[in-house]
Amino acid sequence: MSGATAGWQGSGRTAPRRRRTGWVAALMAWVVLGVSGVAGADWAPSEDQATPGLQYIGTAGVAYDGTGRGYVLYTRYVPFADELYLRERPVGGPWGAPQRVPLPGYGIVRDAQFDVNAAGDVVVVFGNGTQAIRRPHGGSWGSVMSCASPGSAFPTGGCGLRPSVDQNDAGDVVVAWTAYQSCNGNVTNWRVMAIAFSPATGWEAAPQVWDISDVDVNSYPSVAVTDSGNAVVAFLARNGGLSGPDRLWTAERVGGSWTGPTQRSTFVGSTANPPGIDARGETVGIAWYGPSFGAFAVTRDASGWSGPQSLPGVGAYGALRAASVAVDGTGEVHVASSSMLNGSATVTIASRPAGGGWTSEALPMPSGAGFSSPDLAANAAGDLVVALYAGDTTGSWAASALKPAGGVWPPTLNRFTTQPTSNDPLAAAAVDPWGHGLVVATPIGSGLATAVVTAVETRDPAAPPTADPPTITPGVAGVGTVLTCGPGTFAGTPPFRYAYQWLQDSVPVPAATAATFTARAEDASLGLSCLVTAANDGGSAEAVSAEVVVAPTPPANTSVPTVTGTMVAGETIGCLPGAWDGAPSPEFTFQWLRNGVVIPSETSDTYVLSLADGGTSVRCRVTAFNVAGSAVATAAARSVPVPVAPTNTVRPAVSGPAQAALGSILACSAGTWAGSPPPSVTWEWLRGGVLVPGAYQPSYTVTAADAGSTLTCRVTGANIVADTAVLASGSRTIPAAPANTRLPSVGPVAGATWAVGQVARCANGGWSNATSFAYQWNRNGAPIVGATAQDRTLDPSDAGSALGCTVTATGRGGVASATSADRALAQAPNATLLPSITGTARPGRNLTCNRGTWTNASTFAFSWLRNGTVVASGSSKYTVPAVDIGATIQCRVVATGPGGVGSADSVGIVVTP
Repeated sequence: MSGATAGWQGSGRTAPRRRRTGWVAALMAWVVLGVSGVAGADWAPSEDQATPGLQYIGTAGVAYDGTGRGYVLYTRYVPFADELYLRERPVGGPWGAPQRVPLPGYGIVRDAQFDVNAAGDVVVVFGNGTQAIRRPHGGSWGSVMSCASPGSAFPTGGCGLRPSVDQNDAGDVVVAWTAYQSCNGNVTNWRVMAIAFSPATGWEAAPQVWDISDVDVNSYPSVAVTDSGNAVVAFLARNGGLSGPDRLWTAERVGGSWTGPTQRSTFVGSTANPPGIDARGETVGIAWYGPSFGAFAVTRDASGWSGPQSLPGVGAYGALRAASVAVDGTGEVHVASSSMLNGSATVTIASRPAGGGWTSEALPMPSGAGFSSPDLAANAAGDLVVALYAGDTTGSWAASALKPAGGVWPPTLNRFTTQPTSNDPLAAAAVDPWGHGLVVATPIGSGLATAVVTAVETRDPAAPPTADPPTITPGVAGVGTVLTCGPGTFAGTPPFRYAYQWLQDSVPVPAATAATFTARAEDASLGLSCLVTAANDGGSAEAVSAEVVVAPTPPANTSVPTVTGTMVAGETIGCLPGAWDGAPSPEFTFQWLRNGVVIPSETSDTYVLSLADGGTSVRCRVTAFNVAGSAVATAAARSVPVPVAPTNTVRPAVSGPAQAALGSILACSAGTWAGSPPPSVTWEWLRGGVLVPGAYQPSYTVTAADAGSTLTCRVTGANIVADTAVLASGSRTIPAAPANTRLPSVGPVAGATWAVGQVARCANGGWSNATSFAYQWNRNGAPIVGATAQDRTLDPSDAGSALGCTVTATGRGGVASATSADRALAQAPNATLLPSITGTARPGRNLTCNRGTWTNASTFAFSWLRNGTVVASGSSKYTVPAVDIGATIQCRVVATGPGGVGSADSVGIVVTP
């Protein structure tokens, strides 16, 4: 399962496979004794990850992912809004800058935990309602998820405390926590809750809720997720009243469904501390304390759950803390626990191999040491790392120890904090896939820590081999031989991480980075070697093996050459060399043969068949060669037919409109041709028997240049033997363009006069080759806008102008225009001498209107006006009525002529009595 580790004291996770051990009890004061021994030789000097001057809550966690990248998470104390910070350390370090985990910005997060799997996915959980936030590898932090939102488990709201989290390498996550009814007043209705997450489906819609205790007393839960995504939640519950025993219960999630809880033990436990838990593969281990009866454990493997077992070597009750559980890759379960024995703290590591019994060994605690809370981590190989607090007369100190797989614990602990602590803080441990330990502690001075101290277990740096360099086996190779690079023995402290790079004549072979390499044809006659890089946490070194020369092999034909292409004179044919064995890969030369005789100078892989090849057979001969020798293979012969000149069997024909005109599209068929090789066809259009420049397509559009000419096309069939040209049938004669034989003219239509208001007509005149006409009227030589009909009504704007028209004739041969002579239209009538009145202007007398003198007038009309208003019309005579006395009388003359209408008024006279 996962290669990750995470957590703090009592709840660490290891790479590549370390599972959650559960939460320790609340911080409590204790008597500090001391730590014996000095720092282990393999532990690097400790580092403070905290920012100077800030205060930190006394919990922190560490983790490794599957690449050996280290992580540390710690809490910064800020009143009413604590902050979480994550730092990361690549293999070989140093630590990166602090990254603040994006929290909602409120509340206490001192119960935070985190988990990192082998892929590098990070999950952080924290109290105050129990929240969770996740960052997939290479991604960004997601949104904060509330595991127990108000109403989901408690109708009136609730408070979540001390969450536990675990995830597998696939990213499946389970979070478990306790919650109670009210944050104020009496604390009742303790319940255990859990919720699961899958990268494919996200978080479950609602958490699971379990209330086993009849007096609402349940321990904080611990959770583990197996490689398959199943999960186990473990907790202690009290039944039988407040004095009743605490029993171990588990709830399980299998195949996406929850079952349980199920009671696993009748051994008395203590709800003051949660059980420890871890899983790897499908093996699960759970350990817990009784109040005064030592430590106990149950395990689950492929055969199912074991019964509860008492752990050996754990002393009687003193002030016990949570047990820490770690499972390695063999399925062996390890439990770290502490107890008081003869007035001094002991820390015991109990182990149970798969299918075996429990054994235990004690860590080298100093005499008189106070109680400790160990955190244990294991990787797949079985390397173990423990972090704990032990002390001397000045206070307690964080310490660590590493036990290599198959090895023993060191004789003394490594002390990695630089100052004592005033009470019982927490320490956490992790171990990477190669057995390097990572520990963290937060020494507490007066309630809050001022440092976040980490230490990394290192190795002597790798150095090149002295007596056992890298080797390649086998020592004799040919193409296809699988070569294996042995890394040799490097100086420095193992275990090493090996990287490989194969070299061809000392040049790296792209993508050849595995421990094995198959010799290729391009490696023949060249030397292959392998470059090995060995690395540990202290550094890296390189060494190159001796070369193995790949033996060459001569060419051997496995598939004969072939001649490709159309076997006709004038065509280009090709020679495919066939398939060949040989190393290095052979190169080729070619020779063409006609009837088995070499064709001089034809040594390319292509050949153009000539007239000389007609009636013969042609083949190619291929010679393959490399450094080991050469070989020859010949293609099968192919016949070339005798070439025949083109012959037209069906005459080409012109198609298109029978009465072709300007703009018509004519087409010319190719006809039908015989010959060998088959003739290619080209076209030429002829105008009056003369080639039209550029007209070499099967179609032709008639232009003005073709008017009066005959169009046809000529088709030529050509091959390597000859060219044969044939005129197409169906030529088209294009008439000449229209020609004017008599100019157009303008005048009135029948029954009309040449005058304003009368209809005038533009006569076509005389034309040849015309089929339609268009018109444009002109005034004084300029076109009249919109006057494009043959007939138009003369209007006042024409008066006094010269009018004419232009006729445009269209025929199949083109377009032509002609313009008429202008015809003048008189101006409108004009009075050169105004009208006058004669007679006596008295009632009963007659007045006469004299019309005056006019130009361009042919008719006249009269009207009489009294004080400017018309009172009589139609006569040049007017009898004065009595009503006119005192009025001014005028007469008005309206003159009409070819140019339109004009009017003039006389001078007025006053009527007297």
